[in-house]
Amino acid sequence: MVFYLAVFLQAGAYGLTFMLPRLFEGLGANEKVVGTMLMFTAISTLCSVYYCGHLSDVFGKVKMLAIGCLAIALTLTFYGNATAVGGLMLAASLLLGFGWDTTYALCPIVLTELVADEFRVRFFTLLSVAVMAGFGLSLVLAAFLEVAGQTVVAAFMLTSALCFFCGDNVFLPCETD
Repeated sequence: MVFYLAVFLQAGAYGLTFMLPRLFEGLGANEKVVGTMLMFTAISTLCSVYYCGHLSDVFGKVKMLAIGCLAIALTLTFYGNATAVGGLMLAASLLLGFGWDTTYALCPIVLTELVADEFRVRFFTLLSVAVMAGFGLSLVLAAFLEVAGQTVVAAFMLTSALCFFCGDNVFLPCETD
């Protein structure tokens, strides 16, 4: 259950990508800049997916999963603290690609090691539910924060804290390697 909670919480970062145009708009940028930053995220994802397996052989799958969550937490913090489009946004976008690659590649692998063969279909279905619920509900969280008088930055910072919690307190104590 704790594994799914962590997956749910970190999946919120993925949902917040729909809020990037509004975040960038607050910095005077437009959707073309968002697209450019997401292009760098995609390039980072494609480059880091190759090394994810090698790094998990060195550090362990669960530790790499935690590192992916921490990378996403740092990404959201960078996005939330940016005052202009520039180096910090580019670093965040590149880090986001690494974090996505690591968490979404390793979650199913780690789950395979945690669950007996006869229960895998059920638990992989729950993994999909946790990812999609986190993805969708992060936007609801952002809307609630805005109704409460907060900005879109608050959604990024709160989700960052939740991703940090997942990486530091949930995945690291869950050793399977």
